[in-house]
Amino acid sequence: MRKPVISMQPGLRGEDPIAFLTERKIIPVGYSEEACRLFIKTAILTKAYRKELLQKVSGFRTDGKATKRVVNLIYEMLGVSN
Repeated sequence: MRKPVISMQPGLRGEDPIAFLTERKIIPVGYSEEACRLFIKTAILTKAYRKELLQKVSGFRTDGKATKRVVNLIYEMLGVSN
């Protein structure tokens, strides 16, 4: 995916649905309005910050077959052959 990403969730109620990424600092997160404003000022408007985020996630790779596996699993759960 190799794209810089940030998560802005001001006023989040309950658990962070992508906590497995934000807790490991794979995706920077802002839970308050102030943190989100800071992201907008730094992450979106600063090329150096975006470059740093991109370098941080450049090792993350996918095999490109996840969608097909999910579709096959759904068909299997429904008892339908595709």
